[in-house]
Amino acid sequence: MTKIGKTMITVKGEIHPVEIHYNRERKFFYRGVPDEVIALSSFRNRDYASEKELTQALSIALEQYHEKIKVQRKMILYTLFGSSALIRERIEQGMYGGQKEGVSSKFETLMYAQYLFGFNFDILLEVSEQRVEYYYMKEDGTAGRRMSRPFNSQMCLIEWTPQREQFFRDMASQLQKLICSVSEFFDKPDMLELIDNEIVRLLK
Repeated sequence: MTKIGKTMITVKGEIHPVEIHYNRERKFFYRGVPDEVIALSSFRNRDYASEKELTQALSIALEQYHEKIKVQRKMILYTLFGSSALIRERIEQGMYGGQKEGVSSKFETLMYAQYLFGFNFDILLEVSEQRVEYYYMKEDGTAGRRMSRPFNSQMCLIEWTPQREQFFRDMASQLQKLICSVSEFFDKPDMLELIDNEIVRLLK
């Protein structure tokens, strides 16, 4: 692999250096194109037969990228889920019907365990140039891979605010504390004695 040159590109008004490489197998290709440009455009880190084709492909990609980010907003996608025993009315052993009273219809039912609760949440970037698309946001705030799975009725999409993101992060933190509390109790050498003598109320 041989570096044969360098060019400068403009991304969101900032100048980025990009290297041009060549080898017999891959022909011409770039190194250093920002991941967000690759994610939000038709450009891929593939090889091109000539340096001219390579340059044209990146030029088109940059135009696509800047058009897409003209209309964008951050979103939060969340899903609540729980096991049938917690979410649905019991009909008979091993069979469940509709949602229990007081349980939100937003809950997705999972069959992995008898008593299970959890949630998922992702920060997405919504872009709407010609059609609405969603991209998972990376920790540095840039767009990552495109969301390809379809939405279902239990997937809830809300507009992002710092407070809403912090709410879900706090919720995750509280679940982690619960898991650690349960773990600490079940690892006690006198666990059975504590249960039998009702010394500990686990979730108090």
